[in-house]
Amino acid sequence: MTNYTWTNGNGTGIWEANGNWNAVGWPDDNTDTAIFNNTSTDNCSTTTVLSISTLSSLDTYTGTITLGGNLTVSGTTTITNGTLYLLYSVLTASNINIGASGNMIINATLASAGITLANGATLSNLGSAITFLGINFPIVIQSLGTATITGNGFDWDSAGAGSEVYIKGLDYQSDLTFGRFAVEISLIGNCKFDEMIIGSNGTLKLGSYTLTTEGDIEVNGILNAQTGKIKLIGTEQTLNINQTSTGTNWLYDLEISNVSDAVTTNGNLYISNNLSGTGYFDLESNILTFKNLTSTDLRIEVEPEGLVIHTGQKQIKPYQLPYIKPQLIPMLNIPCKWVSGAR
Repeated sequence: MTNYTWTNGNGTGIWEANGNWNAVGWPDDNTDTAIFNNTSTDNCSTTTVLSISTLSSLDTYTGTITLGGNLTVSGTTTITNGTLYLLYSVLTASNINIGASGNMIINATLASAGITLANGATLSNLGSAITFLGINFPIVIQSLGTATITGNGFDWDSAGAGSEVYIKGLDYQSDLTFGRFAVEISLIGNCKFDEMIIGSNGTLKLGSYTLTTEGDIEVNGILNAQTGKIKLIGTEQTLNINQTSTGTNWLYDLEISNVSDAVTTNGNLYISNNLSGTGYFDLESNILTFKNLTSTDLRIEVEPEGLVIHTGQKQIKPYQLPYIKPQLIPMLNIPCKWVSGAR
């Protein structure tokens, strides 16, 4: 095992060059450690396939490490400062830690078992979706504060059948789409995505956290809401959740916020705890079942004919709607709006 510190002694900026490290040769053994600090803040580029134990870009390094060839890191990759740039290459790393001043740019393929983003860290994915290592062991993707994540998303199914993935603090303009294989994703903190699509083999566990979406939600697999919340903040969103009246895939809390158009439900909608927010539903001819309703601003848009709204143990039938909100007595077949909290 050899610890190599980057010096750029011969001035070429090439990883695989004699004289550019404090030891003879360069790190290219699965027991070697590559260290970047203020010994030299010059940029470093690789051109060949390499395999090392640990890669560390410390807080005093301000340069860019560009991977032109594939790199396998059996241990931890830490980018406390500086930039790690994947250029037409594959970085295979067990765990990746990006510090508050760290930056990772991916224009190729990243395969990892875990990524931790410190408050202020940046992850820019310009290439294909980020994939994961191995099968049947936990994978953790987490942001510990406000991190900047841009570009293409994660290939969650690449974790492999039987794998468990844990996510926290992700605020990502990409989809949470998985379920080709039996992958289980659990929230260990609040997260935000564009759309959410759970295929027939996928399982999502919310725990006690909030999953926010701006786009549609489609669930053909398992949605275990536990005591978590689904929060809708987009426009013209659609809920297509494979639920049953016996409890399958029931939502626990659902919040509709900042929706300028109706949330449309494809099928009946079941909520076991609370419905809140400031938007409104277009239930078409479906049934909404829920126990509690706290918001005084949430509007539920219904067709009077053939619709029953359940509120816990109490049923409200279409002909009773005028008594809830007299001024909204439906005329002919014009849809009415029931304003929650009105009696």
